Amino acid sequence: MYVIEMKNFRNISLIIFALWSFMFSLNIQSQVNNISQNRTYDTDATKNVVFFIGNNECVNITIDLNMMSFQDQNGNYYGYDLGDGNSYQPIPDNWDFEITNLPSPGSELSSDGKTFKYCTGSENPNNTFTIRIKVFDKNTGTEISNLGNVNLTLYIRDKFKIGNGIWNACVSRFILSVSETIDGNNQSACSPYTIKIYRLNEKDAGDSSNPKLAVGHVDNERDMIRRQLYQMGKYTVELAKMLKDLPDSDFPNWWQSKITKAGLYISDAKHYLENSMAVPPGDDMTKDGTQGTVDVVDPDFERDDVVDPSGVS
Repeated sequence: MYVIEMKNFRNISLIIFALWSFMFSLNIQSQVNNISQNRTYDTDATKNVVFFIGNNECVNITIDLNMMSFQDQNGNYYGYDLGDGNSYQPIPDNWDFEITNLPSPGSELSSDGKTFKYCTGSENPNNTFTIRIKVFDKNTGTEISNLGNVNLTLYIRDKFKIGNGIWNACVSRFILSVSETIDGNNQSACSPYTIKIYRLNEKDAGDSSNPKLAVGHVDNERDMIRRQLYQMGKYTVELAKMLKDLPDSDFPNWWQSKITKAGLYISDAKHYLENSMAVPPGDDMTKDGTQGTVDVVDPDFERDDVVDPSGVS
């Protein structure tokens, strides 16, 4: 009789322990919270939430749990690293998810509930697009408590565009103004920017036998600068002749300053070009020793009967 009662007590104890373990596991699940998400552009597709699309275009978007950040009751962090000093672990292996709410203009949700199509019309494509997902245990299929209705915000942005491009003679640069794209943190989505220079004219772009280099800022202003220098040379000769016919006297300081600055600027430009031409092919802006140019002909500059104003040709 005593032995039977001890066996019953042991069975009851095992049942109580199993129930306690089950309740404890439920309690752990209930303490998992979605604390935040990524709001920036990321080259890693599993983390990126900023998508670029133009008018009347479509893009396929695949959702991943690594776009979001989670914390459990023990203070462990999972998923996207917010850069807040905490140590973020990979998403648990048994976690899975599916999209449960996909508003318009999202469509064509995949069979696994993770990928959909987003299309724009003729209106401004910029949009803050929020979907809902359910996170569950893929081994049991049961929903992970507190993660059954999680919001994830995606940032749909118009394609990056060049707003304007002009040659600024004052600073001797080709100035590009751009229509910046803003991410979820109201920061430039993809700065700093990279500009690639492509060959525009095969004749001047050259091959391995062409000694031309792309020097400094590369644009199509070479012939325009040559015409500017030609005109400056003519003015210089004319000024020299005018001064020769004038009596020696004091000239206004502001006028003399312009002559001095012009000389310094031209000297700096010449020395810069000399030094830049010494750069070995491959170390210039285009990385391949090529240069983009267009043919611009000045009818006066190209005539054989026009004398070099410097008098040295």
